[in-house]
Amino acid sequence: ENHFLHSMLSDKEHQTSSAQHENTVLSRLVKEGERRVGQVREEASLLSDTLKASLQSLSGEMKKQVARLREEREMLTSSLRTALDRAALENTALRSQLAACGVSVDSILQGVVEKMMEEEKQREEAKQKELLRQQGAATPNE
Repeated sequence: ENHFLHSMLSDKEHQTSSAQHENTVLSRLVKEGERRVGQVREEASLLSDTLKASLQSLSGEMKKQVARLREEREMLTSSLRTALDRAALENTALRSQLAACGVSVDSILQGVVEKMMEEEKQREEAKQKELLRQQGAATPNE
């Protein structure tokens, strides 16, 4: 009976030792997991902060660029208006001078337009002739 009790005691000591070892290993794994979770949270927080800062910077730059483009557009619009007003004044002055000399601006403009249309017609005819010539050269003689 003593041997049996001694064997049971030894078995229980072995089980206790195994359980303690398992507890130690699991405890280390839990601590390592907690440490890793802490690292991941820290990295995520840093990445989040970096992303927020980048987005704020980008947003600020975009706002500056939009403001600069608006200013440029306003300046260009103003310059264009000034140039158009100046051209209109010069046009009126030239028409008046030509009218005083007895020259009709409208008839001059009509002549220019007719000349441009005639030149365009001649270019079109030349293109057609060239196409016909090329088609004739491409067709074998029978």
